[in-house]
Amino acid sequence: MIEQALAIRSQKRLSSLCTLCLQVLVLKAYLRACHLNEVNTGGLSSYSLTNMVIAHLQEELKVGNVHGP
Repeated sequence: MIEQALAIRSQKRLSSLCTLCLQVLVLKAYLRACHLNEVNTGGLSSYSLTNMVIAHLQEELKVGNVHGP
């Protein structure tokens, strides 16, 4: 019973991680196309971009706008 609950929880986290990775990669490609991918020229670092996506996903979860798989 506990193993099944842990497996379900792990599956949900993995799904969330896939969503996070996909969104970060798409945004990185967009920033590169706009020449905003270099920190020393005023762009965003991968770390900052990842934190922004995490914050956005957390806010969406609070509001209830994120649909599960």
